[in-house]
Parts: sequence; structure tokens; C-alpha cells
Amino acid sequence: MNKEGVEMSRNFYIVVFIINIVVELSIIFVLLFYKLYIYILFFIVLLFITINVFINYCKSSSSEELSYLNYLNHIKKSFYSILVRINSLLDITDKNLINVYDLEDLLDMQLKLKNPILYYEEEKSCTFFLVSGNDIYSSVLRMNDDISASIDKLYQNINISNFRKIATTKEHDNQIDLPKLKS
Repeated sequence: MNKEGVEMSRNFYIVVFIINIVVELSIIFVLLFYKLYIYILFFIVLLFITINVFINYCKSSSSEELSYLNYLNHIKKSFYSILVRINSLLDITDKNLINVYDLEDLLDMQLKLKNPILYYEEEKSCTFFLVSGNDIYSSVLRMNDDISASIDKLYQNINISNFRKIATTKEHDNQIDLPKLKS
């Protein structure tokens, strides 16, 4: 489901909740007019339950997909001047493919290399590339860890001698095996 579909679904539920609240308030006013107090109490309880469900829905409705899409759009808006969208994956034949653990590391490298970051967007993942000579640095943003990106298949098919992995440990945030960049 694309971003518009997720937002439309969320907006639909919000509209239904609001209509439900308005209808319940209208019923309460009608019951007040006819002095049917026993029913008013029932609808007031129902109104509080509906409002509680509505508040909880609004808090939890930021789905995984919507969060991913919002973060991706934030990246694209924040770094639009250095990002270039590509329609297909890069040709990695005879290239050193270097997997960068974190997108922030890739952005730091971009500042040093002054090359644009290319990105290939898929439905549930986006792969960012930084090309420097014979080296291609890549970082994948995924909706969740279960998502497989097209680049993953390339990683499996390339010669292991052409593949170096740059990892950032989560505990210490230390960079490991980071190649020296040309100044």
C-alpha cells in the first residue's frame, strides 16, 4: 500500500469516529429534550468509550509503513540537493560494493567525497548509493528487518572478494573497517 492509501485509510477511520461522536452527541441532546435520563446515561458512557477508543486509535495508528514513508520523505526533503533518484539498480560489475550500516555514515562520506547520493526506491525499501571511482557505498532503508531489497540479491550473487562490509556497532557507535577517503 502506498502512502496515499495508508493516509486515506487512517483518515477514513478518523472521519468515522468523528461522525460517531457527533451522532452520539445528537442523540444525547434529543434524549435531554424528551427527558429520558436513563438513556442519556447510557449514551454518555458510550460517548466516553468512543472518545477513548478514538484517542487510542490516533496514538497507535502511525503504522510501520506510514512511519517508514514519513522518514523516507523526511530524508528526501532534507537532503534533496544531494539526492538523485535512479530508475534501476546500478551496474556493479567489477566494482567494490561496500555496505554501509547506517545512512548517517553514508551522508558523512558524501560530505567528504562531494558526490551525489543516488537512491533506488522500492515499495518497502530504499537503497542509497554513493559512487566513488571503483567503490560503490550502499545503505538500505527498510520498512522492517523482514523486508528484502533488490540489492540483497546482488549481495548474494557478487564475488566475495569484491565485497567489504562497513558496520557500525549499535552499542559503541564505532566505525569498523572504514576505508580512508581521499581529501
